[in-house]
Amino acid sequence: ADCQHCITLVENTAKATDVVLGRYILDHVTKGTSYVRLRTIDNIPCGKDLFYTLCQKFFWLLSNEKGV
Repeated sequence: ADCQHCITLVENTAKATDVVLGRYILDHVTKGTSYVRLRTIDNIPCGKDLFYTLCQKFFWLLSNEKGV
């Protein structure tokens, strides 16, 4: 697959994971932004446990989309 297809797939999967928190998940998985930074600087509106549960959901959805 070409790069643009992969970028779109990751972005759409983040949105599908959670409408509100998708942008934070995207930052975390593409830039390595830590939860602490997301909480203190970006004011992520959820707790750490929920965030990491949603990250697991993101990777599960992504693997399903890729057929892995």
